[in-house]
Amino acid sequence: MNNNIKITYPSSEKVYMNGVIHPELKVGMRRVTLTPTVTVENGEKHFKENDPVYIYDTSGPYSDPNVDIDLEKGLPKLRQPWIAKRKEGETQMALAKRGVITEEMEYVAIRENMNCRELGIETHITPEFVRQKVAEGRAVIPSNINHPEAEPMIIGTDFLVKINTNIGNSHLNSSIEEEVEKEETEAQEIRKPENVVSLLNVDPIELEFGYGIIPLADVNQGGDLLDRVVMIRRQIALELGAVVPIIRLRDNIQLNPNQYIIKIKGIQVSEGEILFDHYMAMNPGYVE
Repeated sequence: MNNNIKITYPSSEKVYMNGVIHPELKVGMRRVTLTPTVTVENGEKHFKENDPVYIYDTSGPYSDPNVDIDLEKGLPKLRQPWIAKRKEGETQMALAKRGVITEEMEYVAIRENMNCRELGIETHITPEFVRQKVAEGRAVIPSNINHPEAEPMIIGTDFLVKINTNIGNSHLNSSIEEEVEKEETEAQEIRKPENVVSLLNVDPIELEFGYGIIPLADVNQGGDLLDRVVMIRRQIALELGAVVPIIRLRDNIQLNPNQYIIKIKGIQVSEGEILFDHYMAMNPGYVE
């Protein structure tokens, strides 16, 4: 069996943060290196180094280069000692209602804060805040005692969004190794950059024009209409943060030579006429 399954991310490294209430905690985080900030003064570039940022990391030991992976042995039983010292049947909610801040509660508070405490940034997500939300029933920490290897996480409206994945294998048609590789492949697909345009459930905008306007769109005749459309879409995206769907240009012999129409979802929404060799004169308001 191939146990050389490791997860790597560019410009970052696996680090661990310790607890305060429970100092023995080692909360896996990812420290991301930032590129320097570049400014230009009097024609010279100046570089200012930026501090790394810490982000949520649920990849477990698979992204830790110092941990040997054994798929048959399974993950380290992180929560086993925490569970062992509690009474049978004690839940996170029961402990929270008694005012107890468990290891799981401090663990998720550290993760959700993403190093805010160390940076001196005030944050409301403290271990006590987590305990309060669990006690009120407004958040839940899934902590099945039969899976002590599971790293603590919290679900609730006051906390970060979580995505669930299921993994399982059959002795008839799959192996542990195959299932882990399958999950890693799916995770890589999720991490790929999204093509926002492909998510738009609309048809492209269509600009149809008569044969007299073709020179404006034909590159061979010096036309730059397509370049102008691309520039406008880019400018709207940069300045307004809006994505304009793809605009299709096509000639239409049924239109008058200098006529054009604009369609959205195949429905005509506008029309006009381009008058070549004509000038527009605008009255400033005082000419009779």
